[in-house]
Amino acid sequence: KISPAYDVEKILSINTATGSLMVELPAEPEWVTWHSGPAALIKFERNVDESAWARQALDDKDPVARLGALFHLAGSWVDRDAQSLESLSGTAKKTIAQALASDPSPYVRSEFLGKLVESKWTRYSEDLTKIVLEQAKKPTGLDDADIPGLTLLRAQAMAFLGKTNSGNARTYLTQTLTDTSNRSTPSNRHD
Repeated sequence: KISPAYDVEKILSINTATGSLMVELPAEPEWVTWHSGPAALIKFERNVDESAWARQALDDKDPVARLGALFHLAGSWVDRDAQSLESLSGTAKKTIAQALASDPSPYVRSEFLGKLVESKWTRYSEDLTKIVLEQAKKPTGLDDADIPGLTLLRAQAMAFLGKTNSGNARTYLTQTLTDTSNRSTPSNRHD
């Protein structure tokens, strides 16, 4: 953690194609959260190291900022303009896995997985398969009462697993998708 601890809020008015803001700070920031209110369609460039992105992905209070940091760490995995699928760095792998396992919002987890599912890549390496398989089976650390959030997360996790070559993932998907024990049939429906 950075010492001294501080929080500085600034407004950046953008009325031209580009804008910038220089801010005097008591120490180098751990991260910069640019989204604290209504959505803005901007490309925000920061010159910070990967560890700052990792801290923001795991510790920022703002779910949109955490998600943005995860997208940055994922690099070519989620970049529509990438020409090739690059390997995740060790820091990116560790941070993304930790966020998928512990982010307090099922929507941050599912939105990140959804971005991977919607990407142009048809197959991913096994880097995230284990943690995503856990999310497909039974996500932990979330509110059990948030059925829509949990359902969305599990669905996105299963969709991502379809883009891997993992035998364990394929077995789980096949068993889950062909299991008819919980499906409604005319004889057991209660309409």
